Amino acid sequence: MRNWFYSVKSNELKPKSFDRLEQTIVYQVIPHIGNLQIAAIQADDVQKMLNTLKAEGKFYSTIKKAYDAVNECFRTGMIKRTVTGNPALGVAVPTKKTFTKRKRDKCYTKEESERLCEAATRCYKNSKMIYRLGNAIPLALNTGLRLAELVGLKWEDVSLEDRILTVSETRVIQTLIHI
Repeated sequence: MRNWFYSVKSNELKPKSFDRLEQTIVYQVIPHIGNLQIAAIQADDVQKMLNTLKAEGKFYSTIKKAYDAVNECFRTGMIKRTVTGNPALGVAVPTKKTFTKRKRDKCYTKEESERLCEAATRCYKNSKMIYRLGNAIPLALNTGLRLAELVGLKWEDVSLEDRILTVSETRVIQTLIHI
């Protein structure tokens, strides 16, 4: 699976999509079927992986991405004739309606936001900011920008006179993942 991922997907995906798929493979697929030879993987192995991910409380989208990665790996293998079948075709993927709706994230209260902004923008006695990028916290909280959008900002994206901030690009945040 690693060979397929690095040799095929690296040529097809944008950096952010590549990173997301890499995380899916590292954290959802490999822990469950990564110890098996690709030719030895059976539908029961893939089904067990999906069932275990659901039992662990993973979201539907996480489980679906893991299934899609396995399915695409075997589909590519069949096209290249490196595998004889696709065990992902013989499984029952949990449907979205079998998952209970739950909140993903808890939002900060107004008081928590104010305390966070105050701490992030604190200064030393000489008026120099303690945290070099501390102003990014109030900017993110007041605009809803994601980290990749904040990092992608340039001065030409900011109009102080018109009080307009334009998100024209994002940046890929590099993480170190070893598989």
